Amino acid sequence: MRISARRSARDYDRAIADFDQAIRLDPKYAEAFYNRGSAYAEKGQDDRAIADYDGAIRLDPKYAFAYGNRGGLYARKGDLDRALGDYSESLRLDATNANDFNRRGVAYYGKKDYDRAIADYDQAIKLNPAFSVALINRGNAWRAKGSTDRAVADYGHAVRLDPNNALAYINRAVVYETLKQYDRAIPDYDQVIRLAPGSAAGWSGRCWSRAITGQLDQALADCNAALRVESSANTLEGRALVHLKSGQLDQAIADYDAALKTNPKLAGPLYGRGMAKVRKGEVAGGNADTAAAKEINPKIAESFAGYNVPTMRAETPAPAVASPAVASPAVASPVTTTSARPEPAAPAVEAPANRAARAEPAVPPPAAEITTSVPRPARSGAAPSAPVAAAAPAAAVAVPVATAVPMAAVAAPAPLPAADCSLAETHWKSVESIGTLAAYQDHLARFPNCVFSTLATARIEALRK
Repeated sequence: MRISARRSARDYDRAIADFDQAIRLDPKYAEAFYNRGSAYAEKGQDDRAIADYDGAIRLDPKYAFAYGNRGGLYARKGDLDRALGDYSESLRLDATNANDFNRRGVAYYGKKDYDRAIADYDQAIKLNPAFSVALINRGNAWRAKGSTDRAVADYGHAVRLDPNNALAYINRAVVYETLKQYDRAIPDYDQVIRLAPGSAAGWSGRCWSRAITGQLDQALADCNAALRVESSANTLEGRALVHLKSGQLDQAIADYDAALKTNPKLAGPLYGRGMAKVRKGEVAGGNADTAAAKEINPKIAESFAGYNVPTMRAETPAPAVASPAVASPAVASPVTTTSARPEPAAPAVEAPANRAARAEPAVPPPAAEITTSVPRPARSGAAPSAPVAAAAPAAAVAVPVATAVPMAAVAAPAPLPAADCSLAETHWKSVESIGTLAAYQDHLARFPNCVFSTLATARIEALRK
């Protein structure tokens, strides 16, 4: 009981001391090794956690939860092969664990084995039809395979299961943007902003969609709102596009300059700045920028045409009164640096980690939230090829293995950020107003590593008692 109370309060050092004492009293106490490993994992001491899971497995080779959580840590370290081995052993021992089917799907996704990932997500959903994390993950995998209709269907199913799932809306909005269905993307961004007004991604996404469709005043307000939350090259480029289409050329150049300070090889800001300069009469400097942008992305002019910005010829004649040419960055040879809005590459979302006590069944979380959204559609970077998943395995792995309910993913990727904690406060306020065990469990499943997870765990413990 003392250990449990300390775990719920996240006083991990004291909890670890208690587990140490339990192991001294009984060196064959597998659950104590397991729980101490989970406490180390919560503290981010993954190597110690893995060593304790090793100990639990050595004492009890059929300890399915220990395999699953050790797999989660290997995944977090980027060792997807070991993670797959542990998830597979966990599932061999317990084929009813929807969480680990989902987590193994995440690992397959990280290796770009989308067919196997989808098969595992299918099984997770079969075991738990309300498992919205697995639905969103499967949508990401379908998107990576180029099947946007199936991706939209899975995101839509997740939304129907949980109409307050902001990340399901934003994933679907991003796919709609990819399809240039901005009239569908904008209402989804409306929902994201309603549910998570403190998240820059919703404001920025709606800014882009509105800018492209000519709703310039509203787009400017959205980009400003996004930049108040977080400054990013992507949003600066979006606001610059608004200024460019509005004829506010100095403001456009200033925003493109700011975006390029984060990465001088972004094709979109280079090309947009070049267009603005030419329109101001700075033809030489403008042509240098657009030429550099085309070296990075030969199709950048097509992208701007898709934004409903007229294309320009590099040899545009100078106006009667031209300003002195301004030298701009030139690119000697093609590079592969992408723009601020890359081709969608959706890291997947993991399920909650297994509970600490083996005596408790591994219950899939209630409508758990995706923690990474599908990244933005291609805006202005290198010419996109087929959709691919994020290359970095760490983007598609579990967050710390929690002892209460909890997990990790997707898309993530990449935007919204993994376990997007900017959404946690809004969700927590609604959970506190409801005050039920199920509501707190839902919050903990969605946001296992965010600021209110400690309180959620404590509320769950209290309500269970």
